[in-house]
Amino acid sequence: MSDELSCSPLRVADLSFLQIEKHIERSPSLILPIGALEPMGDTIPLGAVNSCCEMIADALSDCLKVLVAPLLAYGNSTPFQSFGGSAGVHRDTLANVVMECCNSWLFQGFKRIMVLTLAMDGRQWIDSAAKRLNGVPGRDDSVRFCSLQDDDRFRSFCSSRFTGTEYGRSEWGVRALAGYLQPGLQAGLVVKRKSDPPDATDFTQWHRRGRDPEKLRKMAPAASFSASADGIDTGSGKELFEHIIAFLTEEFSPFLIVKDNASR
Repeated sequence: MSDELSCSPLRVADLSFLQIEKHIERSPSLILPIGALEPMGDTIPLGAVNSCCEMIADALSDCLKVLVAPLLAYGNSTPFQSFGGSAGVHRDTLANVVMECCNSWLFQGFKRIMVLTLAMDGRQWIDSAAKRLNGVPGRDDSVRFCSLQDDDRFRSFCSSRFTGTEYGRSEWGVRALAGYLQPGLQAGLVVKRKSDPPDATDFTQWHRRGRDPEKLRKMAPAASFSASADGIDTGSGKELFEHIIAFLTEEFSPFLIVKDNASR
């Protein structure tokens, strides 16, 4: 009987530790999705970033046949804590949590870990975590990170489809992904917003001066930094999802598919 796991995607949470240890022998790689309870306007569900990031990680796991860890749902979303339900941790705390988790997995025999996030300002904690994780002797380049909102390929696609102004993140992109990946949410996504996005200068100053939650609520009462249309483009959401999976597969397959283990 084959030891190959038949489940797809290969979710760590759905497997026993013995199954995971056996799989590590063949493919010692792991994907860790990082979410955030980050509002994307007043019409989209608060968990949209989480669900979209998790589905992207699952799809990548399916494509590359590597394990995927459970989503870490509370990201660096403290600037949004003035909005109901939104909660998160400081960027240093998030970097520490990611580092501790990755250290555990590397101790168990994982050799390559990809950390993926769709939340805003991913680079603020990623740089710290990457330096500390990959700075250990004998562990060069064991953990790689991808912040989609900071990725030129993600941003270029969004700007090619959406001609309006967006600050700090692409709400249009998340709305499109959510509309495609969770069709049942569409009715809630087309409700008219309560206010316009903030002034660009005000947003820049807020972002540079500490990202104060109370100031954000006053500046952007609808939790939106975008002049995007009220509706969503599910067709573009499908294209964007396929685009993301394509460029992530191209970039990370040489990293996640460890040659010494690929033939086992």
